[in-house]
Amino acid sequence: MHFPTLSRGTFAWNSLTYFSKSDILTTFLQLGWHIIPVISVILPVFNSEEFIRKAIESVLAQTFEDFELIIVNDGSTDSSKDIIDSFEDDRIRLISQSNQGPGAARNNALRIAEGEYIMYLDSDDWFCPNALEVAYGEITKFGADFTFFKMINF
Repeated sequence: MHFPTLSRGTFAWNSLTYFSKSDILTTFLQLGWHIIPVISVILPVFNSEEFIRKAIESVLAQTFEDFELIIVNDGSTDSSKDIIDSFEDDRIRLISQSNQGPGAARNNALRIAEGEYIMYLDSDDWFCPNALEVAYGEITKFGADFTFFKMINF
């Protein structure tokens, strides 16, 4: 009988069979196992139909995959909620609430966040594909409590 061993981010049952971390996480979720994420990304949304799809896609496309995305629909009256609902990804958690403002939305998400680290993203912004990877690398490399990004205007 072969037992899995951890080898550079993959489980290997033998020298011929390798599974990516993404495959393993997907399998665990399909089995109903709860996996605690390393990073919780908090995304408050209020009437952001023009930008919200790009914001969500930028999080889901990250090279660092060990995260949860907590989206707080803060009483949107446009099609933001429909756009959010169009995404099917087990890493997304949705809170819907009456409009209380972005501070309350962030705080409500923070209450259910399970990640060791928290990142915030506004609904009219987006991350570069390696943003979480870079932030996690820097914070663990230097033992920092915070990391900051430079904003790029387009």
